[in-house]
Amino acid sequence: MSYGIFMRVSINNWSGVLLLIILMLLSSTGTVSAGDDDHLIPEVPPLFANDKYTFALRNSFDEGFRDDVLLRVLVAPSFGPEYMVMIKEVNGAYLLVRLTSSTQIASQIAYAEQKAMMGETDSRSTPASSFVKNIHMENRKREIPGDLVKEIVSIWKRELLLTRHPQSPPLVIDGASYKFSMFIEKYGIVGGRLLSFEGGSRMEKLVQLVDELAKYSSGEVDVHDIENTVSNYGGD
Repeated sequence: MSYGIFMRVSINNWSGVLLLIILMLLSSTGTVSAGDDDHLIPEVPPLFANDKYTFALRNSFDEGFRDDVLLRVLVAPSFGPEYMVMIKEVNGAYLLVRLTSSTQIASQIAYAEQKAMMGETDSRSTPASSFVKNIHMENRKREIPGDLVKEIVSIWKRELLLTRHPQSPPLVIDGASYKFSMFIEKYGIVGGRLLSFEGGSRMEKLVQLVDELAKYSSGEVDVHDIENTVSNYGGD
């Protein structure tokens, strides 16, 4: 049945309209294979990000933006506190660090905005730092071998330099977001984000690596687990 016939038959009921929208969305993205969009997408430069959430994240995870950090990823789950995984160099050794917020920063800001809408406060005049004044960071760190760090740095660099806009805007209803960044010589600070990925894709493997690194910080996995994840990553 063509879309035109379907519209004439079902346009008078909402379920038909909803199904039509879904079919149109599927048809508009059906020509793009998973491999075409198997990459990070550009991140908004901090200079142009003027929303309270971005500033609050920057203030809360300040340790992760210092010069001794080789690479980082900031993860914002749908339900749960934001956390950052980073690798930093300290006195010739390498530390994997995980910072986890004591509460979800996004929900704190949303709550403040809701109170402002009800006339209880004026969030427009409230500095971003006030949203996070009661937020504390859980700090877990663990030394990680230098040879393994080099491989992880190589993966980060490769994916960040492949960052580009998708052929079709990602259709994301809910899910975690990942913001990767690092300093790359001749490029400066390079960032890329991930909102969705296909099963079996390179981006899924990148997220698996992030999860392994986060677990490593708390001793849930060991070096061999990360080495296996890195060796299975590949460049396809």
